Amino acid sequence: MSASNTIKNIAIVGATGKLGSLIFENLIANPNFNVTAITRRANDRLNASARTNSNVKIAAGSYDSEEFLVPALRNQDALVLALGFEAQNTAQMSIIGAAAKAGIEWVMPTEFGADNANERVRDSVMINSSKTHVRQRIEDLGMKWIGIATNPWFDYSLKGGFFSIDVSRHTATLFDRGTTKFNTTTMSTVGLAVARLFALPITSENGASLSQYTNKFCYIASFLVSQREILDSVQRVSGTTDNDWEIAEKSVDSYLAEGNEMIKNGDFMGAVNSLYGTNYIEGAGGNYQDAKGLSNDVLGLPKEDLDEVVKVVLNELRSRE
Repeated sequence: MSASNTIKNIAIVGATGKLGSLIFENLIANPNFNVTAITRRANDRLNASARTNSNVKIAAGSYDSEEFLVPALRNQDALVLALGFEAQNTAQMSIIGAAAKAGIEWVMPTEFGADNANERVRDSVMINSSKTHVRQRIEDLGMKWIGIATNPWFDYSLKGGFFSIDVSRHTATLFDRGTTKFNTTTMSTVGLAVARLFALPITSENGASLSQYTNKFCYIASFLVSQREILDSVQRVSGTTDNDWEIAEKSVDSYLAEGNEMIKNGDFMGAVNSLYGTNYIEGAGGNYQDAKGLSNDVLGLPKEDLDEVVKVVLNELRSRE
C-alpha cells in the first residue's frame, strides 16, 4: 500500500499482449511509476525495456505458483491484469489471490470492454457475465477494483471485420439499418487511459481522484458512432460509394439468434454476434456516454478524428496485402 497520496509501484500481467503492450508502454513512459511486468517466461522486448529504463523490472515465473507470485507482487500499490479470454477465469483468479496475500490495494481486472455495470449488457453476453465473480472476488479479499469500460476496440474491430464491415472485400451487413449509435475506443486510447488513471491522486478534496473509481467502472470512448457512420467514413477515406460495395441489411435479432445457435453447436465465435450485436440495439447499453458520462476530460485523453483513425487502419490493412 502506498504511504503517500499517489500510486508509485504498478505490476502488470499481460504486458506482451495486444492491449497489454500498449498499457505497458504508457505506464513506463511515466517516470513517476515503477513498473514490474509479471510474465510466464523471459521476453526479449520486455528485457530491452528493463535495460533502457531503470524503473522497469521483469519477474518471470508460473502463474500457478504462489511461491513466485506473492514475492513478485509484494510492495506493489496496484496490479493491472490484461489477460486473454482463456485466462480470465483461471490464471487471473490465481493472481488475484496472490495479490491479496502480497498486500496490493488496487486491482484493475481484465475488463476493457462492455459496461458490465449495466445488467442487460452483463447478463445477455456470456463473456461479460463471466467477469462478475472476478470483481466480487477482489472485493471479498479486501482489495479495490477499477474496471475500464471501452466497448469494442475500434481499430481492432475494423481491422478484423467485427463491425460486419469487410474493408478489403467491400462488403458490409447493416443491422436494423445500421443507425444505432454506440461507444467504441481505439486501443491506443485505452492504454493511455490506464496510465492517466493511476496518475491521479488517490484522494482529492477539490479534483478528480483514483478513489472516485473505487469498485466502479471508468467510462472512456473515442467515438459515439453507428455502423452506417463507420461505413461512411471508410468510404470517404477509400474514395468509394455504396455503388462500390455489396451492402446487406439484417435484423439484429437474427444476428443474435445465429450467434446463440453457433455457441450451442460448440462454435464459440458466436460470442462475436452477442458481443457486438447488443451494441446495435437502441437503448441496450452500447451508448453509455449519454447515460453515465465519460472520463475522457478528467484523464486528458485526446479528441480523435474518425476519418484519421480509419485512414490509419486502412493503410495497415493495405500493407498486409
